[in-house]
Amino acid sequence: MSHWSDELCEYYNITPEEALELGTRSKGRRPNFPSSISCPNPPQGKTFEEIWDEKPRDTFQQKMDFYKDCGPWQVFRQTQYRLDFDYSVYFPHFDFSKDSLCILEYGCGITHLTNHIVNKLDGNIPPNVKFILVDVPGEHMEYAKWRLKKKAPNVDFEFHEITEKYPLPEFKSKIDFTLMTDVLEHLPNPFDVIKNITEHSNPKAKIIETWHHEGDDYGYADLEEAVLQRDETLKYMEEHYKIVGTMGAGDIRVREIK
Repeated sequence: MSHWSDELCEYYNITPEEALELGTRSKGRRPNFPSSISCPNPPQGKTFEEIWDEKPRDTFQQKMDFYKDCGPWQVFRQTQYRLDFDYSVYFPHFDFSKDSLCILEYGCGITHLTNHIVNKLDGNIPPNVKFILVDVPGEHMEYAKWRLKKKAPNVDFEFHEITEKYPLPEFKSKIDFTLMTDVLEHLPNPFDVIKNITEHSNPKAKIIETWHHEGDDYGYADLEEAVLQRDETLKYMEEHYKIVGTMGAGDIRVREIK
């Protein structure tokens, strides 16, 4: 039976014990990350906040570059986060018998959902199923590409890497399902992102989202721009979507286009 850390150990040439230590969250920790083929010089002995503070973070691009500067931090952090979450709970929203099913993972990180689907189907993805993965460039995206290609080499995963010059993806397909949990509070342009997704979605398409840190609670990767656009963005979602369910403690909302 495979272990949750097997892919990390292979990619970074480390032990399961090291993977656990590097992925376990604790306040003020300063991990020394291993190198990889895609990140030969990872950060060493710095906190998350220190990495943010060591460069200017004023412009769109400077803020998005933070995730590149973090190196493997996001890979290990996200592997441990919701380690026991069963992404099969989203399967009732997928009709694999449709002529076309397009699944968007926005702010995909290491692609939890897509990786779970690939694992469940043993890499045998039906040709009618399309995956769109969107995030900023960084080690997390390189790791995600590596493990998806390894498991499903014949699938054409559609990756979009967000930059200041490419702030909104130019989607090739109409979307049926979007997952964007723990994403909106990190976006400098949440209103434009939601509007773009909505305009490129099929009727009755669903979006599952969370938006943490309400009010004026922002700082570091939780952006002030997201706070300032929160009311406008939520109003847009209320006008174009209806809430059809919640998950977890109710903080995960399932919305469907009206």
